[in-house]
Amino acid sequence: GKGVEQNYAQAVEWYKKSAEQGTAQAQVNLGTMYKDGLGVTQDYAQAKKYYEKGANKGNATAQFNLGRLYNQENNYTQAFEWYKKSAEKGKAEAQVRLAFMYMTGRGVEKDYTKSVQLAKQAEEQGNKPAPALLAMMYATGSGTNQDLPQAKKLIQPFCNSGEKEPCELLQAITQCENQNLQACELLKIKW
Repeated sequence: GKGVEQNYAQAVEWYKKSAEQGTAQAQVNLGTMYKDGLGVTQDYAQAKKYYEKGANKGNATAQFNLGRLYNQENNYTQAFEWYKKSAEKGKAEAQVRLAFMYMTGRGVEKDYTKSVQLAKQAEEQGNKPAPALLAMMYATGSGTNQDLPQAKKLIQPFCNSGEKEPCELLQAITQCENQNLQACELLKIKW
């Protein structure tokens, strides 16, 4: 805490009082305390309970967190529904997760065009994973016209940070640009 000693157990008590009065943000915070085991014994059922309360009040963070819990349980249909509600409220993290679900077909029918739209929305808000997702879409021409220079521009910062997969994608894009048809096919298969 600021100006006071940090005390998770006491924070839980205050969050509970506020959550019982229907404060959505307190419900989100309490859900996170249960999810992470801060001040309480870790309890995903309790986390889900409080996230549901906040989500049903329309809190985008609660909806996103609930989506994450369902995703961890491999219940992709429910994860999709909660991510969608959160994304519609403009939460960038939910937009990029939803974009990935549309790209992979987890919990929803594949739709590359929607995937690109959502990834662009998330990128415009500064979401860090969104450019990598967009780079894959531009590199393969999935949901958009293939645009190798744009894909390179988007993936280059990830490669510069030393991440292996983005560097592999950048290498495949460069080879494809140099008319290596095998690399172009690999883009479509691997990415």
